[in-house]
Amino acid sequence: MLEVKESDLSKITGGGFSLGVAIGVGALAVFIIGLIDGYTNPIKCGINQELNTSE
Repeated sequence: MLEVKESDLSKITGGGFSLGVAIGVGALAVFIIGLIDGYTNPIKCGINQELNTSE
């Protein structure tokens, strides 16, 4: 059996949390949710309707 020394244990890195990856995953999730919402519930442009009601 191989024993790892205390000094070697402190040099081991891994399992770190990356803020950039978390932001990227969140942005991708928001984009996909918006894409699905826009596809299932389309809203037409109401600029002409707003102009006609002001006259």
